[in-house]
Amino acid sequence: MPQVRGARRTTPARLPSGPGPGERPAAGADAAWFTGVRVKKLADHGFDDHPSDDPERARVAWAVVALDDCDECGDLRIELTVEEVGKPGTGLVGHLAPSGARRLRAALATALREMGEDPGS
Repeated sequence: MPQVRGARRTTPARLPSGPGPGERPAAGADAAWFTGVRVKKLADHGFDDHPSDDPERARVAWAVVALDDCDECGDLRIELTVEEVGKPGTGLVGHLAPSGARRLRAALATALREMGEDPGS
């Protein structure tokens, strides 16, 4: 898994510029996210499945990063980056506290249920 030690908090996670499989750790691999050393660690990234030829909506790439290098926040954060595919560094970055990340997870689960989909665990 990619890891950047001492990354600046103003640097958004770099997203791949094209579609590809998401990186996931092997089961049980690297279970300890924070070791006392400042880290910015990729949890997962992906792309929406919207058609690339839609003139009204761009394809979107997203990345979720766990980090502990936000001195202003004073605690651990989840960084969510969303940007147009092929335009790295131009997206929006959200710095979510654990409670905010849980609220976002709950909102996604609610939307999935509204569509008749199983939100998973």
